[in-house]
Amino acid sequence: MYGIVSAGRKWQRASDEVMLTRLGLKQLNWSTAIFFRDIEKKSSDIALLLAKYVDDLIIAGRNETWVQFARHRVGSAFDIGSWDMTPYELP
Repeated sequence: MYGIVSAGRKWQRASDEVMLTRLGLKQLNWSTAIFFRDIEKKSSDIALLLAKYVDDLIIAGRNETWVQFARHRVGSAFDIGSWDMTPYELP
């Protein structure tokens, strides 16, 4: 997609489709770049949070299982060059 004038728009549409359909995430009302998934429909606890900026993704999950779930689904949809892990863990 690089070098194409409409590359940004195509990436936006393709990545949104993966986030909303394959991962079952919801998009925040006030930001088109942040997606989340509740642990249960009746719960307000967030199990998975995914933020995208241009062609970068940040995945945060309640535990390693949720992060691996997201990495697998995103990786099966797109050719991911590398998965760099952040050294930080939120309590």
